[in-house]
Amino acid sequence: MVSLKRAEQGVTIIELMIATTIFAVILVIIMSAYMFVTKDYSKAYVEAQTQNATRSIAQQISQYIELSAGLVTSNDPLNGAFPLLAAADGTQGLCVGGYRYSVLFNTEIGNGTNDALVVDNLPNCNPLNTSAQAIKAGPLTSTSKELLSKGMRVGQFSVTALPNSSTPGSTVPAVPGRYSIKVEVAYGDDTSQSGPLHVSGAGYNYSYSCDTISQGGSFCAVSSLNTFAQARLSNQTE
Repeated sequence: MVSLKRAEQGVTIIELMIATTIFAVILVIIMSAYMFVTKDYSKAYVEAQTQNATRSIAQQISQYIELSAGLVTSNDPLNGAFPLLAAADGTQGLCVGGYRYSVLFNTEIGNGTNDALVVDNLPNCNPLNTSAQAIKAGPLTSTSKELLSKGMRVGQFSVTALPNSSTPGSTVPAVPGRYSIKVEVAYGDDTSQSGPLHVSGAGYNYSYSCDTISQGGSFCAVSSLNTFAQARLSNQTE
């Protein structure tokens, strides 16, 4: 009779409070774990996307150099010289085998512009009569393609013709039509926007670094790639 009477009384307020507290603690642990996993996944995704963009740009340029007999104009990353005439908005450009690359350095896509590194098909691309596309002012040609995604920017972009003759002390083989390709891409808001991306440099040669901890829930990634390409066909070089 005693046990039956106690069962009819149900749970007490204290028991209910204890159960609620235990449930809340378990819920906090689950949510913390979920947020940690989500944050880790987002960071890895951003890093992978930035690396893929850098690799894709370098591979595309390499293919154009290797398979095209068109003009390849190289720029000098030491002094920032670009072969094509600069557009009114500061866009710089160069020709790679019948394709024109137009670039706005250290310009984050989505922060005042939808484009920062554009390639378009231009078989007669030549520094004597070709200018870079005005990315900000537009309009872009119908064959134009943006090579970066929202939140990304270009810090370094160079296609440099290597010497055709042996250079004393050089470890680079003396092969005609050989080019060095360097691309650096960063993702994230910079420190001027209270973001985690630190920017140094100027002109056509920027360097990036990231805070180890994200700020305000934003993430940062930097990817740099330096590779070489050999022209298989008869390229003309400027």
